[in-house]
Amino acid sequence: MDILDIFLNKYSYKFPKGYPDMNNEQDVLLIEGLLSELGINEEEDKDLTFEQCKEILLKDVKLKKDIIDEIETIYNLYPNNQESFLKNFRKHSINDLNSILDIYKDYISIKGTGLGRGEVFVLLSVKDSVSGGKNEKDIKIKEKTYDVKELSGNEFRPASSGYITNSIFQKYYVYLMSLLSVINKDNNKDNNKAEQIDEKKTEENIQDLVSNLIIYYNDKYKSGNISEGILDKIRLLLPKIPSYTKTEGNIEEKPYIKIKDKKYEIEDIVLNTDGKPESVKLGLAVEEQKSLITKLLKHPWVKNPKELDDNLNTVWLDYLKTVNGLIIYDNNKFDFYDDKKSEKEFYPYRVAQNQIILIKKDAPHPSDEETEVQ
Repeated sequence: MDILDIFLNKYSYKFPKGYPDMNNEQDVLLIEGLLSELGINEEEDKDLTFEQCKEILLKDVKLKKDIIDEIETIYNLYPNNQESFLKNFRKHSINDLNSILDIYKDYISIKGTGLGRGEVFVLLSVKDSVSGGKNEKDIKIKEKTYDVKELSGNEFRPASSGYITNSIFQKYYVYLMSLLSVINKDNNKDNNKAEQIDEKKTEENIQDLVSNLIIYYNDKYKSGNISEGILDKIRLLLPKIPSYTKTEGNIEEKPYIKIKDKKYEIEDIVLNTDGKPESVKLGLAVEEQKSLITKLLKHPWVKNPKELDDNLNTVWLDYLKTVNGLIIYDNNKFDFYDDKKSEKEFYPYRVAQNQIILIKKDAPHPSDEETEVQ
C-alpha cells in the first residue's frame, strides 16, 4: 500500500463521494487543507519559472539587481542545467549543500557589496535563507545567523566581530610593548625597520629579542598587524622577562649621576678632543626605572604567559557568540560548523589589520605575510 492509498483510506470519509473529486472545488480546497495540516505545501513542490525565482531573490532574499543580473547571465549560459536549477531552487538545508554542489557551483564566485564568495550559492540552495547585507552577518535563516567563509591557505578572516580593537588582548599587548620600549630605550634602534627582522628566527640573546619586538611594534602597530612569528617571539620572551629585568634594573651595574639625592642613569657621554666629558645625556630616574620594571613583572602575561593565547582566543569566542554557525567552503565542498565545532577546529594564529585570522588546527600554515583572506 503506497502513501496515496494510506491518505485516501484515512480521509475518504470526509469527501461526499468517498474519494476526492478533483473537478469539485470544495474537494480541492479540502485536500489543500489536509495537506497543510500534515505540513505539506503543494505549492512548494511545484517548480518555479526563472522569472519567479528572480522575483523571490529580489523581494524575499534582498539581493540587489546587479547580482540577480549576474545570476541570470550564468543561468542562460548553461541551458542543460536550467531544469535542475529550478527543481532545487531554495529547497535544501545547510547540511546537504554538497549534494547539490554541481547544480549551483558556477554561482559560487559571485561577489558584491556586503556579499562574499559562496553566499549566492547558499541563497540559491537553502530554504528561507536571506542575505544579511553589509552591516550584518552573511546569511540569515529565520531567526538564526550564519557566516559563509572560503578558506584561503587553510585560513579565513571573520566578520567585524573578530576585531581586536578595544579587546583585553590589544590592551595587554600595547601595555607590554610600551613598558619594554621605555625600559629598553638605551638599546632601541630607531633606524631599523621590521622588514629586516627574521620573524622565524629564535634569538639566543634576550636583548636582541626585546629590541626586535620593539622595532616590529613601532613599525607595524599602526597597520594593526601582529604576525605569527612575532607572537611566537613574545611567547619566547615572556618567561625570560624576570631574568631580563634583573639586569636592566640593577643600578649598581650601570653608570648614574646623583642630583639632589635623586639618581639618574647616564645614557650617553660625549667626549671632547682631549678625551674629557663634554656633555652628558641623562636617562630615566632610577626610581622611575624600578617602578616600570615592577609594573612589567606584574603584567598579566609575564605572571602567566598562557594568558596571551587565552586573551587572543577570547576575541574568537566573542565572535562565535554572534553567529549560530559557519558555512565553510574549502576544496570544492561545503561544511557546516556550529559554535562548538568551530571552536574545536579553528584557532586565531595572527592578526592582520586589527582582525584575528583563523586557521585550521594541525593544518599547514601559509606564508606569514599579511595576505588578503576571505
